[in-house]
Amino acid sequence: MQEQCPLIFVEHIGLASNGAVYSGIRQALVREPIAFNCMEP
Repeated sequence: MQEQCPLIFVEHIGLASNGAVYSGIRQALVREPIAFNCMEP
């Protein structure tokens, strides 16, 4: 997360509610390469 979106700081407890992290979770669930969408709120 921090490598792809260095300006986004998310604490561990809030990861799943962050839009960029959630985009990566969706990709992982369908076995796609993970590329965080840093523009999602």
